[in-house]
Amino acid sequence: MMRAMPTLAVGVPPIEGSPIRWITPVMDALGDTTIGYYGGWALQIRTTPLAYWLVLAEPVENGLVSYRWRYWRGSQAHLAALAWDPELESEPANYTRTGAGFRWPAERALWWHTPLA
Repeated sequence: MMRAMPTLAVGVPPIEGSPIRWITPVMDALGDTTIGYYGGWALQIRTTPLAYWLVLAEPVENGLVSYRWRYWRGSQAHLAALAWDPELESEPANYTRTGAGFRWPAERALWWHTPLA
């Protein structure tokens, strides 16, 4: 069964000079909504029956989750992402629970640093 796209904050601009590359929200076949990209990760809002998760995941279908933070509403997760500067802050604001380990400010995906040659 296809889930509905989470309610997002409409008309709220991201922080000025945000390092996140924002895109028009796109929902995949699993119901995960990608809202931007940062440091080799896709920034997504994933829904579960009881909560919404702001997620840094690999930008491929069925991407593995590196970090996640729980919110009670999709709009809360979206507002937290818009206000978050991952270069300066390790985590977005006002989450109720984290589902992964600690993230350092300005941390990138491990494969993002791997030289190609």
